Amino acid sequence: MNMPNESSVELVMVPVPAPALPQVYEALDRYYKGLDLGPADVTVAVPGNGDWSQTEIKQLSGYYRNPKGRAVIRKIAVARGAEVTYGELAEAGGLSFDELRDQLSWFAKYAKKIKEGVHIWPITVEDRQGKPKEERYIYRMPPEIADWWLEIDGGDDAK
Repeated sequence: MNMPNESSVELVMVPVPAPALPQVYEALDRYYKGLDLGPADVTVAVPGNGDWSQTEIKQLSGYYRNPKGRAVIRKIAVARGAEVTYGELAEAGGLSFDELRDQLSWFAKYAKKIKEGVHIWPITVEDRQGKPKEERYIYRMPPEIADWWLEIDGGDDAK
């Protein structure tokens, strides 16, 4: 890519909110290095589980290939932020509760690998103690992350 001579480029002053400065610096760095100025990887905050980017969700999808486990995550994604019970997840994957626990553990393990040892994942879990096992745990995935997951997984209608 041919970069313009810095002295031949008109410079403009643009007010930037202080929290956006790191992104502006990153864009300028890419510009001056001659890299693609495509959109930055968007992140979505998952309550209690950090920020997740579309790139990280793609990585997680690549690691997590078990068809029954993917059916479980698909069930959470299709709900787009609405609650999904432990029993509904077991049914979606055709799994016993013990098998479901194992699948969720693998998903968490791969998420931890992507987040370099931090034990977080792109799903929130609510423990409703005192409820029967099939209703005790409630799972939710932020709608934006759910859309990314479903896009990777073939859309809403894919099985």
